[in-house]
Amino acid sequence: DRSGIVLIPSVQFGGPLPKLEQIRLTGGNEATGLEPIGPDGRTWFGRGNRARGGGVYYNPLDQRVQQAMHAIVGELAERYGHHASFGGLSEQLNSETYALLPDETCSLDDVTFNRFLTETSTRVPSGSLATAAERMEFIYRSAYRPWIQWRTEKMSDLYRQMRDTVVQQRDGAKLYLTPAHLLTGKQLQSKALRPELPPRDNAVELLPLLGLDLNRLAESDIVVPRPQRLTSQISPSIHDQEVHWNRNPALD
Repeated sequence: DRSGIVLIPSVQFGGPLPKLEQIRLTGGNEATGLEPIGPDGRTWFGRGNRARGGGVYYNPLDQRVQQAMHAIVGELAERYGHHASFGGLSEQLNSETYALLPDETCSLDDVTFNRFLTETSTRVPSGSLATAAERMEFIYRSAYRPWIQWRTEKMSDLYRQMRDTVVQQRDGAKLYLTPAHLLTGKQLQSKALRPELPPRDNAVELLPLLGLDLNRLAESDIVVPRPQRLTSQISPSIHDQEVHWNRNPALD
């Protein structure tokens, strides 16, 4: 404060939260919707994604998960917001965090999928969509655009609530979503992030699958810096890919 330096604390939602873990470990109907279920009926961790530093523990479309994340942001903002050096709060976005969605195929549990159908007034064909695989097939066939838009709206609402909490504690503070490692996940690289000839505008197509609507976030005065990585001592193929995305005009 005395030196006039502005600091932006950073948080990464990549670890378990005690309140949510109590529900998850208890299991039963109450735990439905808490974890991101893919079309194979398994969670992110259930597919063997055991990371050392973090992981996609929870489904960020679940209202209880959003409330728990919002509470953490509120605690940090309340704790430090009275300082003149508090410039806002930064959330790290990468492939091992539940601050965004893993891809377009997650969150196919009963609770989340039924909320989607109800809130978008989407009609399903006769007969039940009992399995995650059937639901994903229906989405691809009949409801892909509403599904993607609904998810981005829910994630944008979460970010806006966090922004409001930060601003309430200190006028002029901002919420930053830092995507430096957003493009490093193996699943995304294998699906959409490999340079191609002829080139495709994969970056624009990819971000909404993760729940990111950059135009909507910009309108909400939420800062999303352009992802750029400087790496050394890596294989030529990875180096070429990093250079490709560092210079990609679509990301600009």
